[in-house]
Formats: sequence, structure tokens, C-alpha cells
Amino acid sequence: MQIEKYTDNRARKVFYFHGVPGSPAEVAMFDQAVSAQSRCIISFKRFSIDPAISSERYYQLLADQVLSISKGQKIDLIGFSIGCHVAIEVALLLKQQLASLHLISAAAPLEGGNFLPGMAGAAVFKLAQKAPVLFTVLSYWQRLLARFVPKLLCKMLFASARGQDRILAESAEFQKLLLPILAESFSADISGYIRDVKAYVAPWREQLGKLQVNTYLYHGQSDNWSPLAMAHYLRDAITAECHLQEYPGLSHYSCLQAAIKDIFQQLERDEMHSAKQ
Repeated sequence: MQIEKYTDNRARKVFYFHGVPGSPAEVAMFDQAVSAQSRCIISFKRFSIDPAISSERYYQLLADQVLSISKGQKIDLIGFSIGCHVAIEVALLLKQQLASLHLISAAAPLEGGNFLPGMAGAAVFKLAQKAPVLFTVLSYWQRLLARFVPKLLCKMLFASARGQDRILAESAEFQKLLLPILAESFSADISGYIRDVKAYVAPWREQLGKLQVNTYLYHGQSDNWSPLAMAHYLRDAITAECHLQEYPGLSHYSCLQAAIKDIFQQLERDEMHSAKQ
């Protein structure tokens, strides 16, 4: 499995589960917030994992890697968008070693409510649910766009952007960060992207009731990739202690940029609290 590490390798480990589409390069979007912290952020190139490995074996492989790298230390997980589903599945396998779970712009299970009408990617998810062969064809078409006309693909993905994401989409600096992410997501490892989407659209809401770790949700009120109703559903469905922080005017990626600062502040508070006990 390919692994990306950021900042000091000797520091406490934080594992980041990127979005779908997405890649570990998303960490560059919150580089300034990370550089001031004594953390080592680790993100797996999940799409490079053998596509024949799916479901329980896939999540167990990720959990085993987390445990191997952390070497007995307490672990914090961060998930973004559909990567939150993967983070939840892995969290359930870590048990007592997991300290906290942080979910940004989280995509909730589709069977949890009537979410699809409010989702910008509704057509893609419907295909993945009802016509997986057509979804696969669409994914390979997006791969061609990412390879030859990445700016067009970016424009298509953000055509319905709301809130601060609309401003981000027009930013040359943001495009410079996003285009390599899209290129990596829709690369030779397209089968990994397809696996994550298919796993996401399958039923998994019963997993939420199994979480036994402090969970934090961070969600933009203007998000139409993962509508705010998803965050409300997750807050109510997760039986462990769960906190929701909403961001007025922010959408999907703009929430990612804002939330990461709050996450690292929360991690500092948690460590201080643990040290006093």
C-alpha cells in the first residue's frame, strides 16, 4: 500500500482519509494549519490497493496499516466527504487504541434519508446504485477528461457549487491544488475510486450505532455535495458522544479548509485533558 506522510514523523500520528474523488494531496489544502502543529499526518493512497480486495478485507487492511504505523500510540482519524465512510469502517476495527474520530463534510448513508435530491452528485450515485456497469463507463469517461482536459472536468464538478466553494472554484490557487488531486483520483487506479463509491452507495447505516469513540462533525451550511441534513442525521444516528459544528456560508471544500484548524485545536484540548487525568 502506498502511504503519504506529512510533517514530523516523530510526532503523534493523525490518519487522514481523503474524499472520493480525491487523493492524499488534499492535505496540501490545510498545510498552514498543519505546519504549526506537532503532528504527523498520514494518508493512504487507497485507490492503489488491489481492486480485488473489497468490503471487510479492504477495511481490515487499512486498519492493520494504521495499527502497524502507530505502534501502540493513541490514534486520531480524520475523514473527508465519502472518505468519512471509510474512516468509520476503519474506526470500528481499531477499538481501544482510537482516541477520536473527526468527520468533515461527511457523506451519510443514502438509506438514512431522502438525501439524493439535494446532492450535486445525485446522478452519479444513482448510477452506482442502479446501473453499476454504466457507472463504471462514466468513471472511465471522467478518467479521460482528467487526463486530457482536467480544467473542463473541474468546471463540470463545480458547476453547481454554492457558498464559498463557488469562490474557491474560480481561484487559480485552488485549481492548482485540485487538478493534481483529480488527475490522481481518475488515474490508472480508477478501479479504487469505483470501489469506494460502490461501497458508499450500499447500505451501511447500522455501522453508526457501533461507534464507541468521541466523534466530531464539521459541516458547511451551504454544502450541496453532502447536504447539511446528512450531518444532522449522523449526529442523531451515532450513539457515541457526537458533536456537530456548522459553518455558515461554507460548502464542501471550503469547510475542509476551515474545519482542519478547529480539529487540531480540539486535538490539543483532548491531549491536555488526558494529561490532567
